[in-house]
Amino acid sequence: TVFMNLIIKLLKNVKNPFLKTRLCTIIGQLIRHATVIENEFAETNLLEYFCELLSDKDERVRRKAMAAAGEYLFYAATQLDDEYTDSVWEINSNVINSIQRALKAGEDEIVRFYSCKTIENITAQSVSAGIRFSNSDAIKY
Repeated sequence: TVFMNLIIKLLKNVKNPFLKTRLCTIIGQLIRHATVIENEFAETNLLEYFCELLSDKDERVRRKAMAAAGEYLFYAATQLDDEYTDSVWEINSNVINSIQRALKAGEDEIVRFYSCKTIENITAQSVSAGIRFSNSDAIKY
């Protein structure tokens, strides 16, 4: 957790697009291969920062941010339908809107693909999270 907090802090303060892509990749891989992620990790607002990075002018940063957000959201979805669910794993509306906006025409095709796969993975894993993506905004893209 200390190591992850250090990487998150670095990601939030770095300006170099190359370094942003590397840090997003590292965070995404750490999330993907983690056996257990503590609830305090969900309180870091990392997901909201990934959503901010989806507006970055560099498409490589947007790609890696979407990929890392997808890993995070998949893990969150695995936590949501459990009877002992902690509310820190709930996916807020701003995140859902950001993921759906990444599907829009004109966005980088890889970002669109990652966004689509993220929605697919979430809906396959969690009924409660999947329902949140069943709206007219998701259909229009």
